[in-house]
Amino acid sequence: MVTSPATNWSTMQNEVYTVKDVARITGKSPVTVRQLVRAHGLGRKMGRDWILSGEDLKSLRNLPGPGRPRIHKQEMEKISCS
Repeated sequence: MVTSPATNWSTMQNEVYTVKDVARITGKSPVTVRQLVRAHGLGRKMGRDWILSGEDLKSLRNLPGPGRPRIHKQEMEKISCS
């Protein structure tokens, strides 16, 4: 079983979310949520499903999606002026 060290599962109250719930809340796809959960050690695997706490959801909201980071306009202007 994979557990998040920051989550105290024994005292957790009704703040339990599935990957599908978190995907809907964050606007990310379920596949992306599962990738982020695995990569950052969030949630807990129960059977074939991942269960996330409210704390895990807060952590996940602050994470960027997988892939190459976007370059902002200002950074592009610096690159093109060089």
